[in-house]
Formats: sequence, C-alpha cells, structure tokens
Amino acid sequence: MPDAQFFPTPQAKVQPPRVPQVVAFTHAAPERVFPAVVALHTLGEHHPEFGLLLLTDAQALSEQDAQRLRSSGIEVLDTGQVASRADALPEALYEWMVPHLLAERGVRFSLRVAPDMVFLQSMNPLKQPMRSGHPVAYARRPVDYRLQGAHRRQVREALGISVPKRRRPEHSVVLFRSSHLRSRLPDIYATVLSVLGHEELAMEAAVDLMLTSYGKDAVHHLPGSVAHRADGYIKGLQPKEHIRGLVAPSSPPPWEPLSTQHIRHATMGRASVSLAARDVWLTAASGWKALRISRTNAPRIR
Repeated sequence: MPDAQFFPTPQAKVQPPRVPQVVAFTHAAPERVFPAVVALHTLGEHHPEFGLLLLTDAQALSEQDAQRLRSSGIEVLDTGQVASRADALPEALYEWMVPHLLAERGVRFSLRVAPDMVFLQSMNPLKQPMRSGHPVAYARRPVDYRLQGAHRRQVREALGISVPKRRRPEHSVVLFRSSHLRSRLPDIYATVLSVLGHEELAMEAAVDLMLTSYGKDAVHHLPGSVAHRADGYIKGLQPKEHIRGLVAPSSPPPWEPLSTQHIRHATMGRASVSLAARDVWLTAASGWKALRISRTNAPRIR
C-alpha cells in the first residue's frame, strides 16, 4: 500500500478574506478612542456588512486596548501608515487620505463618519449614490465661517475652486466612490493656509474645497438626517424622520461631566435639544462600555 504521506487527503481551498464593499472609518486620538468606538459600532449595528476602521496612533494604545478593538471587529490603522502620502498635511487631516488606501485594497466605497456621532437608524440614503455612480455624497449645512472678499478671490484664482458662501459640505458623513477619488487635498490645504495664515480655518476650508472640487454634477446631496446636529431649539422635531445619524453636542460633549451652568445656558439659550441629544448618546454608549479603553481620561459612561 502506498505511503499515505505521499497521497495527502485533499484539503479545502483557503479562501482569501472577503473585501467589504463599504468600509466606514473615523479618526481619533488615543484618549478619544471610546467615542469613536461608539460611532463605528452603532453604525455597524445597522450595517453589519460594512467594514469598520479606526485611524489612530496605534503605538499609544496598550496591547489590551488594541486587542479589545480587534475582537470587536474594528481594524486599527496607525497614523504612520498614512503620513507617507499626506505630504505636509496636519495630522487632523490624515483621515481624508484613508479612502485612497482603501481603494488600493479593492474597497468600492469608503464612508467617513465623525468620531462624535451615534447612529440611530440605518443609513439607507446611501444606497442611491452607490447605485447612481456619483463620485461623492454628503449633506450640506450653513456656512459658519467667513472669508474676506480678497481671500476668497485669491483662493479661487489659485485653485480654480470657489469657496462656499451659504451652504457648505457637512463633513460628518461623506461617501467616496473609490474609482473616482481625487488627490488634491495637500495642494488645496497648502494654498489656503498661505492665503489665510490660520491653521484651523484653513483645515475647515480645505476640506470644503476638496469636496466641492468634484463639481456640482458629481455630488449627490444626502438628506440632513444622516448627520443631524443637536443645536438650538428645534420646533416640531420628529426624531424617527429627522435623525439617522446624530452629531453629539460639543459644549460639553456627552462623555464629559455636565454642570448646572451648562444646563442653565442650554435652557436660557433655547438650546435644550442638546440635553436630549446628550442622553441619547449616553444611552447608546452604555451598550459598549465593556470596550472602554484603559486610559485614565477615558469617558465616564453610566
């Protein structure tokens, strides 16, 4: 009888890992990883077919924290892997280069989500731009910064792109089609910074210009419900109709303590919706408190 070692039992073919059609990603500093986990996981609850990716300084995470993230289905991408293609961009803008890395993996769509969001419903409005062939999709919001006329003209002449005047792209949820990506952000940022001389304002305007540079016909405008901002007092708010993704209030963010002064300012300033939004975020976050990172400044979740 022939020796069995020369006639091994046929083995099943090892299938390569499946590349998800959509990967949702966000960026957070190591001390702000937990809110980003809440954003990604609440989205993943409604879309288990999405890949989830967190861009952060992986070297600053403990091995225990990194393992918790991996076991929860979140890929950790180190900022150093993006730095080589980010040219002179500040680290706060590195995440806008992630779609290019995902495209190289064969991912068809990359979905940028803000790290301070919580998702309450499915993101069905994304289906239309995915079918229609639009290169980019985002909601719009009122412009909340102002550029002087001379600065506006300088930027337009240098880049051939007009700075939004009334409605600007909402950065919190942006869908990119990998086959139509553009790589102008480093040049746009350098130009805007040289004109304005103000780094924070230049970053905001540069992302706006990068998104609008695709052109009007290339953009699919998503409904505001995908990134609802809990600002001010909203009459007749219908959460199930108006809120799919909720951007957490920022003063203070829900993972920081709330004082009586905050409550007084919210009620007197007719901004009471922010208090309700805070409670919504905390309720969603409580389901993921087991994934809290072990840093001393991690948020306190009830």
